[in-house]
Amino acid sequence: MEDDPANPRWSAWLAWLHLRDSNLDEAVEAVSKSLAIDSDYAEGLHVKSKLAVARDFQEAINTHERAAALDPRWRPALAHTYALSGNRMKATEILATTDDSPLNTFGRIEVYLALGEKEKALEWFQQAYNQRHPYLPWSRRNYDLREIWDTPEFRRLYQTLGIE
Repeated sequence: MEDDPANPRWSAWLAWLHLRDSNLDEAVEAVSKSLAIDSDYAEGLHVKSKLAVARDFQEAINTHERAAALDPRWRPALAHTYALSGNRMKATEILATTDDSPLNTFGRIEVYLALGEKEKALEWFQQAYNQRHPYLPWSRRNYDLREIWDTPEFRRLYQTLGIE
């Protein structure tokens, strides 16, 4: 951040780290810095939306709508926010129009878990494994996946990574 202070990525990533460790005040401060640098930085908007989910679904949805409009890679995250808010129809509509590229795999896992479709989520976790998805090593740190952490399928695939 010191070497590249005009880049919103670094403070957005710092916000991610704080969010994953449940340091919410620090996450809010870091994402605010990111969006102060670039108010249209989609990843910063995504983190801001993740923070908003706990207190205001409409703010979270609006923020994710904006992030997805700026960068379609955040469409699965928007579907996840809709699923968490209870809007199953909107979440599944977004998934139906989202391609099956590796970029969208983890988003699909999170959406299916939020919709209560654990088996579909595990199928997509297998797909992520088959793709050698770069997010796999952090699956145990992704609180949105906590519902499948103790399943035999998750444990088996995660152990084959040599992490556990």
